Amino acid sequence: MKGDGITKAQLLSSPKPADGQTLAKIIVMTALPIAASSLVTNITNLIDAATIQARLQHAVEKAPDVIYSLYGAEFDEMKVADSQIVKYIYGIYNEVLDFKNLVPTITMTLGISAIPVLSAAWANQKRHSIKLAVESVIRVTMLISLPTGFGLAAVSYSLLDMFYPAATASIGSTILAVYGCTIFIFAVSSPITSMLQAIGRTDIPLKSLVVGAVIKIVLNCILIGNPHININGAPIASIACYLVVVIINLYSIIKITEVKINFGSVFIKPCICSAISAFVAFLTNLVFGKFLGSLGNTDSMLNGNTVALIIAVIAAVIAYVITILLFKGISKDDLLMIPKGEKIAETLEKRGFLG
Repeated sequence: MKGDGITKAQLLSSPKPADGQTLAKIIVMTALPIAASSLVTNITNLIDAATIQARLQHAVEKAPDVIYSLYGAEFDEMKVADSQIVKYIYGIYNEVLDFKNLVPTITMTLGISAIPVLSAAWANQKRHSIKLAVESVIRVTMLISLPTGFGLAAVSYSLLDMFYPAATASIGSTILAVYGCTIFIFAVSSPITSMLQAIGRTDIPLKSLVVGAVIKIVLNCILIGNPHININGAPIASIACYLVVVIINLYSIIKITEVKINFGSVFIKPCICSAISAFVAFLTNLVFGKFLGSLGNTDSMLNGNTVALIIAVIAAVIAYVITILLFKGISKDDLLMIPKGEKIAETLEKRGFLG
């Protein structure tokens, strides 16, 4: 046996290779849905860029008195000219998106990291391993996104006020609060998409994305064009878009893999613990804000309100850690997905804190 070690008999018995056209078709049919579905984290931004300013302009021209009744004080404070109203409101929305996109960016890696494990389990039809992989990815996503999102909603005004003028915080806080309460929907969309790709169903995320995008465009046009709703329609439309995408994709992965997800441990426990921690954040920020709010220069980030916000965040983190351990909302498999998770899992398992 010489050269590459392949015998003449093996060459004669090997299947006929596919021609170049067939291979190209397979590559395109596989890569195109994956590339298109990867837009799931950016599709609403693309649609917003194409529709928001036009629909806001329509709302301002249709009922300027309504817009001024809602934001007149903020316009006066920031000396916004009539011709700049649309750009000003749209600019605030984009500033809020910087905070909203933080969590989905982090959780995106969870789905990517699960692809090898889930692909191997699916190829070998190991049902238990498939269930563990799917549940762990979704649960860890919820464990991260729910407390972070609820926390953003609880301190939305204080957080924006720390970085931007009070007028910006006043308009943007409502948008951030709405996004915060539903940020888990955005956060889980990418991991579920990755898991569908791992089991070879790259077509489903693309189909659900098309449906969600159509809903987003329609709602943007209807809601943002309504002067009474205006820019607040953008987060509502985005939530509806991603909710449809997540429902279709999650239903598909459950149906295809025949996995029965324990929604109690995956969603309900993290949701309860997150709500408690968000309430702690809100209450702590409110109390300390009254005592410390007058300290320091209010035009600077280093003032009493900032200190109150930091204390509130620390209190919320402590409250969340305590409640999630008491509720046994974390499993050993969840911890094994993070660096040095094995040591943490052993410690918590000894103390009976793992679910």
